[in-house]
Amino acid sequence: SLLGFLLWVILWALLAMLLALFLPNHLRNVAQNAMSQPLITGGLGLLTIVVLPLVLVIIALTILLIPVSLIGALMLGLGWVFGLIALGTELGTRFAGIFKGQWHPALAAGIGTFLLILVINGIEAAIPCIGILPKILVGVVGLGAVMLTRFGIQAYPSPTQPASPDQPPALIDQGPVN
Repeated sequence: SLLGFLLWVILWALLAMLLALFLPNHLRNVAQNAMSQPLITGGLGLLTIVVLPLVLVIIALTILLIPVSLIGALMLGLGWVFGLIALGTELGTRFAGIFKGQWHPALAAGIGTFLLILVINGIEAAIPCIGILPKILVGVVGLGAVMLTRFGIQAYPSPTQPASPDQPPALIDQGPVN
């Protein structure tokens, strides 16, 4: 049981390292979004977890759209995994900052995801009745960040982030014009 647990955590870390080698900017976008706006990402992730399975079941009832429903379920699972790995990458980056170092993104992703999965799965194994709550909370925030950034392709602007020069200025309502 312990060997299987450690093997599972190591596989998560290896997957994180592989993703960090090929998609470091995507992981960074998702992690920055989750850290800067945890309530928004958590709310969107919770809404996605509640609504999307119902929508996928309704789509599958049409029989013709069963493949679309299966692809949607696969994308939901991939989004959950990508969000957890992005949060693990952020944890690894912050862990490297503790030692006043700059680690390669793959190393930070591997170590951070190893620690994150070890902790949330360890809590679930130690306290079975409420141990799944940390896993759900972390997963929901990660999934929401993945949804907002479209799998990290596009950075989601934070409220404190200034507008870029190519964006038009926001219109300010100054009342009626005479």
